[in-house]
Parts: sequence; structure tokens; C-alpha cells
Amino acid sequence: MDEADLILTSLGASQLKSWAESLATDLAAELAPSRSVDIILAENHPAPAALVRSHISSGRVGIAQAQVLRSCIEPTPEQVAEFGPLTVQVQDHWSLPLDGTALVRPELAASVPGFDLRPDFATELTRKLYTYNAINAVVSYIGHQRGYDMLAEAANDAEIAAIAGAAGVEASSALVTAYGFTAGEQAEWVERALTKYQDHRIVDPLERQCRDPVRKLGKDDRLFGPISLCIEHGLPHRNLLLGVKAALAYQPHEAATVGGGDPSSAELRGWMESGGVREVLSNLGVVLP
Repeated sequence: MDEADLILTSLGASQLKSWAESLATDLAAELAPSRSVDIILAENHPAPAALVRSHISSGRVGIAQAQVLRSCIEPTPEQVAEFGPLTVQVQDHWSLPLDGTALVRPELAASVPGFDLRPDFATELTRKLYTYNAINAVVSYIGHQRGYDMLAEAANDAEIAAIAGAAGVEASSALVTAYGFTAGEQAEWVERALTKYQDHRIVDPLERQCRDPVRKLGKDDRLFGPISLCIEHGLPHRNLLLGVKAALAYQPHEAATVGGGDPSSAELRGWMESGGVREVLSNLGVVLP
């Protein structure tokens, strides 16, 4: 920490708060007056920079969000044996869009091959969450409900693909209306997302995609976020609601799911058994007509 110029994270949204609290203490102790540091957050979270900034207020610390558009999945045992325990498999996509205006040393980040510094980044993050992540959630939760094990298997089911594509169109209509994206751009985003999830080379278990459903059903997250935007602008959202319906029914096949259990799914199941959908919506802070 006493030598770093650039810090990147990909921790998972539920870990950000505790990490930011500990980092604030470390930076206060180790960041000399003549130094600055930039933090780039590669997190699927509605507002990761705001969360971290609530704990780190120094003007010498830049806190920028990044937009991860490629898949990264666990290695096979054979790959771990050959390449070591830090091995991961990643999709062949080498651009990382990030918030250039939030950095204190943008020239340093700009010098890293593949880093794509962009302005007005909050809306870019919203677009990604409401299209890529929304389509992924619809495919994953409906696919899991229908007995598929892998993301690509579910995404290549014609009926699931049709629902997911229609959900992407619904979210896109709201994004075009609210933020001024073009319909053509959004159609390309929906097509790219579906093509990505249908790629059998990306061997990704559905239980990895479905875990932590309480967070993914957050009022500003990948399903209720675009649904709320659709409602605000009087737009249809039936297919997005089909994704919600499947998410509310989610139960892992095994208690010891990928990643070591999923207490979030147990919490969701408890809410459903106690008070049904109304209790879930109340606990999530979601208001629907």
C-alpha cells in the first residue's frame, strides 16, 4: 500500500463496505502527503464508487467505477494442476471501460493497454446492469427453474432466449427514453449479451449465476431497476417480471453450492414461506403498482 499508484478490485458487492472501511484506515496511515492513488472498482454493484467514497474522502484518492463486459469463470482441475491455483478462464474481450473523470491521475490509467477512460460513466454502468445483467438474470433463473445446469445450455433454449431477448428490449426501451441512448445501440447490446451467454466455450454453472438472489433482486439492481424505469415511463415489462418470478422461486440444488453455500437464497426462501411475494417486496424495499 505504501508504494501503490493504482489499486483494482473485483471483490463482490457484498464485500465492498468492509473492504472500504479497512482501506480507509490503511490509506490514512500510509499515504504520504506527496502521494496520490487511484482505485478502480470492477464490481457488479449499482453504485460502488459512492459506497467506497463514503468511507474514503481524501482528494488525493481517485475512486473510479469500471464496466466488466466479459465472463471470468473457474478453471478446470486440469488447468489448476498445469498453471497453478490463481488460474482463471476469461472470455476473449480485452477492453475495460472506466470512469476517467473520477481519477486523480488519468494519464496513468490511460497508459494501461485496454483501459478505456470515458465521461458520464454512471449512465454507462446503468446501461450495462439493465441490459447485460438483466438478460443474464432472466436466462439464469428461468434456466435453473427448468432444470439446466449451465448458462449456455439455458441461453440456447429457444423459449428462454426469446423471453430474455424480449426482457432486454423492454429494458432498452426504458434506457432509450430515460437516458437518450439510441435504439440501434441498444439492439446491439441485447444481441451481444445473448450471443455471449449462448457461447458454449464459456462453461459457467447456473448456480454460480443465480446465487445471492436477495442482492440481485435489489430495487435498483438488474431486474427491479429496469422494471422501475419501465413503470416510470409507462412501458411494458412483462418479460422482466418473468425473470423476477423465476428468481423468487430459486432454490439451489445442493446446500453446498458453487462458492460454498448461499445464505441469501435461504433468506429469500424464508421470506417467501413466511409472507409470500408481498413480504419479499417489503423487505427489498420494492414498490410495484
